Amino acid sequence: MGNSRSWGRPERTALAGDVPADDAAGVAVHDVADAVDSSLRRLAPDDRVVVAFSGGVDSSVLLDAVVRCRPRERVVAWYVHHGLQPQADAWRTHCEHEAARLGVRFGATHLAAAPRSGNLEAWARRMRYRALWNAVAETDSRALLTAHHADDQLETVLMRLARGSGPAALGAMAPAQRRPGGWLLRPLLSIGRERIVECARERGLAWIDDPMNADTDFLRVALRTRVIPQLAKAAPALRENVLRSAEWLRDSGEALRELAGRDLREAGIEPGTGAIDRRPLAALPAARRDLAVRAWFDSLGVPAARVLPSGSRRCCSAARRTRCSSTMGCAFAAIAIGSASRRRGTRCSPRRHPRPSPSAGAARARSRCRSGEAHCAGRSRSGPMRSRRDGSRRSRSKSAQCAAGSECGHVRLARA
Repeated sequence: MGNSRSWGRPERTALAGDVPADDAAGVAVHDVADAVDSSLRRLAPDDRVVVAFSGGVDSSVLLDAVVRCRPRERVVAWYVHHGLQPQADAWRTHCEHEAARLGVRFGATHLAAAPRSGNLEAWARRMRYRALWNAVAETDSRALLTAHHADDQLETVLMRLARGSGPAALGAMAPAQRRPGGWLLRPLLSIGRERIVECARERGLAWIDDPMNADTDFLRVALRTRVIPQLAKAAPALRENVLRSAEWLRDSGEALRELAGRDLREAGIEPGTGAIDRRPLAALPAARRDLAVRAWFDSLGVPAARVLPSGSRRCCSAARRTRCSSTMGCAFAAIAIGSASRRRGTRCSPRRHPRPSPSAGAARARSRCRSGEAHCAGRSRSGPMRSRRDGSRRSRSKSAQCAAGSECGHVRLARA
């Protein structure tokens, strides 16, 4: 990371209440104001909003526009102190002064120390959103506004494409989403970075530049500084075309989610249940089974990519990767959440199995299990493990056999 910070200070700094007349405002100012006003129409006039305010040029333009579209007493600027840069305290002070200049309330959250290992960018994003949604609840607001713009959207699509994401993820960020805590609005998502900077200069705003935005160790920054400029030379309409494709993919992803939810309901699987009987899904085409099981993981708040192999088209056959160690014919699957490896040697245990939602498949399985337990009648006792020649592990004990054998369709999610 860099160890310096620069301040973007135009020659003239706007004073509180110094709002240019409409006929004096530039094109960029009009574009930003129209986009923000259109986004805020989803809310009632007296609804309070929280603006994610980092002090950068994007959030500075957003906050300035929101104040001109909304009563100032209904606007809260919120700064998240990540503790990743030595200048963070000065940035907080800058944001507080800007909020006071605009006449809006200001709040800040100081995050705990960052982890020493792992994905720092993902940690910062996760903790930032947690802090912002807490601010929405604390201030009794109805919406959270972020300053993501068209270039951010382009970078997000390319990042997810590089990581092998599916259609829903390639749809990237939505302009407006209903979340449990309120609306998540991104009013600037159709506006490019160059237009935002132009607006900031026309408005005479002061902003800060985070040196992490120039650190090419981060994939987003590398795409922004190295890859996208070269692609744009070969395809001048790159941004517009990618954003249009992202919108189509977002619509397709929503339709696929609805289809997967319907398939789960018809199979008698309730969202959020800890276990499923995969046999009612067997009649579906492979692609729809894939979607249904991924939707099940989503309902549990677990990214399917953590527990299902990349590129798999047989998600509901996950049991073949995590067979019960007592018999390779049992369809029991124990999938460890948060673990990099699939847990082999996991034993069928009726005492530990959550009971799935009632379904025809479940009824059939109950009738097959000799011990009377649903789906799996293997005992929880296990013997010592030993390695096979192929690297897998099995138990020496013969007492943990699943009574249903290969006909058992129980799939269980084990939280590690």
